[in-house]
Amino acid sequence: LKRNDNGISFVDVTAGSGFDSLSNTGIEHVTHDFDNDGLLDIKSSGDLIMRNLGGFVFEPVTVSANSGPVGDLNNDGFLDIVNPSAIRMNAGNGNHWLKVRTIGTVSNADGIGARVTITSALGTQIRDIVSGDGFKYMSSLTAHFGLAADTLVTEVTVHWPSGLISTVAAPPIACARCS
Repeated sequence: LKRNDNGISFVDVTAGSGFDSLSNTGIEHVTHDFDNDGLLDIKSSGDLIMRNLGGFVFEPVTVSANSGPVGDLNNDGFLDIVNPSAIRMNAGNGNHWLKVRTIGTVSNADGIGARVTITSALGTQIRDIVSGDGFKYMSSLTAHFGLAADTLVTEVTVHWPSGLISTVAAPPIACARCS
């Protein structure tokens, strides 16, 4: 596991990260916030998700699906995994989320290449809209942000491939079990 320190150099932070105790290897590592806590988890090869605990510390969580495309299949706000032999439907929790679907008019219609940034009490989160995820899969083109208990996103900014910038102040957010 390497941390990008300044945009041009990487520091090995494997020791104590949780990755130092793994014995499996692979090429299908992708990052998504599977538990909507605002921290990007790493879907590893095989049946593991490395749950992000913060501070470059991860814990392995065994799941019933290998690597594959990721997206919110049942529109409940939690990311699911598809592969040729199984679909893993995420049972979710009480955390909030925001999904941003980019629809380009000057840029391409799917917004591929756009960078979506949100700001909430958790801080700033960034997602890039890409047409490929990992080595061979295409996941959802919707930018998905976990917000933990945050009930307000102060701003969403989309930097389009054309150079245009769109900003939305205080968009509505959602949760699975709001009280």
